[in-house]
Amino acid sequence: ISASRVAVALFVVCFVPLPVTRIRQHGFVEVQPTEIVKVSVEVPGILKEMFVYEGQFVPKGKELARFENSELESQQDLAIAQMEIKEKLVKSLDELINKESDLVQRDRLREQRTKAEGEHRQASTNYRHLRLEMKKLMLRAPRDGTVMGLPAPDELGKRWDKEQNTLFCSIGNKSKLRVLVPLSASDYELLQENQKKATPTRPLLATIRVQIGRASCRERV
Repeated sequence: ISASRVAVALFVVCFVPLPVTRIRQHGFVEVQPTEIVKVSVEVPGILKEMFVYEGQFVPKGKELARFENSELESQQDLAIAQMEIKEKLVKSLDELINKESDLVQRDRLREQRTKAEGEHRQASTNYRHLRLEMKKLMLRAPRDGTVMGLPAPDELGKRWDKEQNTLFCSIGNKSKLRVLVPLSASDYELLQENQKKATPTRPLLATIRVQIGRASCRERV
């Protein structure tokens, strides 16, 4: 009987994988990088309004903040004025061409009309480009998720330029988390030994302890 007990004990020690030791370290909890989308300021401007708060859940397309750019607004007004002027000029030349009986003069008027029509198309192209740039001054959520890293309220009224960090905030799924734990060289070696002893039926377990004020909760994974 004693010999059988010793044999069983030796079998357990030699063949059953056991963790070498426990590793206790503080960890950093963050959202999985694949579950985060960054929202950046693409067009320089002054931050005028923020429509969300830190930690708020937002649907895709939700307005996050509004910027203003006076230079773009002036350029847009100028493009609109040029479009109107060239459009009137084309119509005026059409009337003159219809009334003109001299062939040489009519050809000259047609050349002027072609030039005015080209300038009108260019002004229209500039206007559409400026409209696209103006739309970028309104930041929207690129996905459903939680707002993270929002600027402080005192950032209102400040100008954001391309030369500085243009990251405004991030939108992420807070149900998809990971824990990063820094390890010393010795702890890393112990972890590798534990992983070698782990099997599908006896996986390597970890206990996560979350400290919330004075209370705490544990979860084994």
